[in-house]
Amino acid sequence: AEDLGLDEYFDGDGVSVVEWAQFAEDELPDEFLAITFKRTDDESKRILTFDPRGQHFQQMVDQL
Repeated sequence: AEDLGLDEYFDGDGVSVVEWAQFAEDELPDEFLAITFKRTDDESKRILTFDPRGQHFQQMVDQL
């Protein structure tokens, strides 16, 4: 997984979005914000669940 270069994305100044993160769990940083999208009966709507990992992201979610 080292050849994927994910650390360059995670250690940068921007935001990184990882779809199917369960396939790269060993490469994820210690602190991150997991966001889960769940389908609803209305195809145009989704339910989002925020799962903060670390104090910084917990504070962000608390402010929401």
